[in-house]
Amino acid sequence: MKKRSDRIGPVVAVCSTLVFCFVSMTRAAGPDLASTDHGKIRNVDGVRVMRVTGGPRDRGYAHGYLLARDIMDLIDGFLAAEKISGGPRRFEALSRNLDQIMEVPSPYLVELDGMLAGIEERLDGKTTIPKLGRKLTRNDLVAMNCIPDSIGFGCSSFTAWGKETTDGNTIAGRNLDWHAIDGLRTSQIVVAHVPEDGSSEAAWISVTWPGMIICLTGMNEHGVTVSMHDAYVGTMDDGVGLTPRGFALRAAIESVRSEHVEADVLGVLSRLRVLVGNIVPVASPRQGDSVPSLVFEYDGVRKNSRGVTVRHPAKDEAETPTGKNDSNYQVATNHFRERRKAERCGRYSQLTNGLSKIDGKSELTIDGAWELLKSVSMGDGGLVTYHSVVFEPNRMRMHVSYSTDQESAPNGKRGTLKVDKILRRRAEIAAAGG
Repeated sequence: MKKRSDRIGPVVAVCSTLVFCFVSMTRAAGPDLASTDHGKIRNVDGVRVMRVTGGPRDRGYAHGYLLARDIMDLIDGFLAAEKISGGPRRFEALSRNLDQIMEVPSPYLVELDGMLAGIEERLDGKTTIPKLGRKLTRNDLVAMNCIPDSIGFGCSSFTAWGKETTDGNTIAGRNLDWHAIDGLRTSQIVVAHVPEDGSSEAAWISVTWPGMIICLTGMNEHGVTVSMHDAYVGTMDDGVGLTPRGFALRAAIESVRSEHVEADVLGVLSRLRVLVGNIVPVASPRQGDSVPSLVFEYDGVRKNSRGVTVRHPAKDEAETPTGKNDSNYQVATNHFRERRKAERCGRYSQLTNGLSKIDGKSELTIDGAWELLKSVSMGDGGLVTYHSVVFEPNRMRMHVSYSTDQESAPNGKRGTLKVDKILRRRAEIAAAGG
């Protein structure tokens, strides 16, 4: 493994600490604007949800217009924390050199161009970032979305099905863990990305931060979930042509269908080369005797299986009393188990042991899923579980909880989202008489 170059260093250094609706045809005015031509923000069961629709530029414009001040505040607040961010000089270097290091797929650049235009219009062109002393650029928005290309830590997931769950259908849980930074706890939002009618791109829902259009935690209209985890393997070989991993995961969630999950995700990830190691748990609706869980071990070493190895539950050597997982569950934390020798992880052991106790003795419920997420949550040592999600792919539902100043995400107030209704396209709404 080669040592990372000086020009990639700023990407990792900055990104390691910065994490960071429904269709309306008329634009509202005033400081409390909540809708525009291609977007609307509303509260759904206590969760702020923004739905953006149309082509890439339309969705980006709506995102930027509706969340303009949130996005600007997020960037400026990060720059103010100079001990973490390195300050304006480090961020300037990152923003200036991004296009020499990373290749963002064209549709996402179009979306970010639209976002910048929306921000500029909403703020009447007053987009100067105080700490930089200049106006916001598209590269600044790209830099925000390169946040996860960093030294990894945290994040835990599991999937259960069959004899593990009350009805045999899929239940998946996910904690997103990151550095504890003031302001990030209260600025999280759910974004529903709904492409224009006739698009082959899957609509999907994302748990994220303002300005972030990548996939951190998502579920698409086919009930397939994709989550981002770091793998503790360091950075990969230097070179150009690297795709920010959040955009790689977004390309996957927009392409995958429940009928052929492995082939769809593998096709995307093996095509896009990334900078750092990743664990990508993917869950899907249980259909018949299907196994609705896979974990993709993903890095930039293309000479090894084109950079991706698929971990199937039946091959998992779980850290259980039997030493082997022959049950209906799969766990993912932050270490490879197929691409290299498996390491021990306390959170991995906690989840596998918890699920093995359920196996054959009781059945996992939604409340039980939350208890599992609580058992591996973070809230000290400078890390925090920012959001926790329990997915029900067969029912097209997801339950979301955020951290607060006092407690980690699994202990927070939970909201339930009916994903299929939120992601309906315009033609479906019209056909239903909506």
